[in-house]
Amino acid sequence: MRKTTSIFLLSLLVFVPFIAKASFDKSLYYGLQGNPQVKELQEFLIDQGYLTGNSTGNFFSLTLSAVKKFQTANGLPSTGYFGTLSRQKANDILAANLQPSNQQATIETGSTPPAPIPPTTTNDVVSALQAQIALLQKQLDALNAQTQATQQTNQQLQQQVQQQTQVIQQVQQNTQQIAQNTTPTPAPIPALTPPSFPTPPPPPTPEPKPIPAPIVSLKVFEQRIKNHPVILKNDGKLFGTIGLQCDVMLNLYNLDWFQKEEWYANDTLIGMCKDSSAKVGFDTTKFPDGDYQLTAKVYYTNGSTRQDTMNVKIQQIPIQ
Repeated sequence: MRKTTSIFLLSLLVFVPFIAKASFDKSLYYGLQGNPQVKELQEFLIDQGYLTGNSTGNFFSLTLSAVKKFQTANGLPSTGYFGTLSRQKANDILAANLQPSNQQATIETGSTPPAPIPPTTTNDVVSALQAQIALLQKQLDALNAQTQATQQTNQQLQQQVQQQTQVIQQVQQNTQQIAQNTTPTPAPIPALTPPSFPTPPPPPTPEPKPIPAPIVSLKVFEQRIKNHPVILKNDGKLFGTIGLQCDVMLNLYNLDWFQKEEWYANDTLIGMCKDSSAKVGFDTTKFPDGDYQLTAKVYYTNGSTRQDTMNVKIQQIPIQ
């Protein structure tokens, strides 16, 4: 009985370290072949019920589909890439499954079993060396880029120094030529001040000659009622429309000074013209009966005015 128990305990101690702690520490993806970690992943997926068949170590369509199912079931992006998030979730599941075994091993042995060290294969060594070579290549490329940038900067600085040197040499040559070709500058001759003479007073401005007053005359040239001539009553009473004519007698002295004419009935403007001899119609039917002063007013460009007036009496007389 004691021999059987010892063999069982020894077997347990030898087996426990290999199952005490399992984990996925590398990302796996479609296309890997003969990969031991892919084989471990397939065993895990078979145990979880996401994959059927045997573990081959080849990451192809069946393994890709099983990884997507595992990701969907655990709320992860269903991409088929077994990366950091998927590995963390799988490791948590393994840790939860191995916890009772580890606790029992601790009770029986008094210590936690150490994690198994995976065997190193040739592929692992080659992968590690390739990763180191890639890292060294990146560092070498960065150093080459820095070296090229430094060389370009040095070339630019050298060109600037050469340009500045050429400018300085040119300035020195110009200075020497100026010093050789410069002749003494003669003293400036003071300018002679012309004698001053008193300014003669300006000639008196002749006073403008007064413009001869033009003759302005206002007269009635037509009398009509509804387009028919009428007889002007002896009492000067008018009915209908009368035509007024203002004649302005101008001469050579005031011809260019004429500006405009205006006609008024009392203070009401009844016509305006810029012709020195113009006519205007005065419709007496539009004014109430009464006495009116007709005025012809002439304006000149110098601001002066001339006018003539005529007194008429308007009385609406029916046609007989």
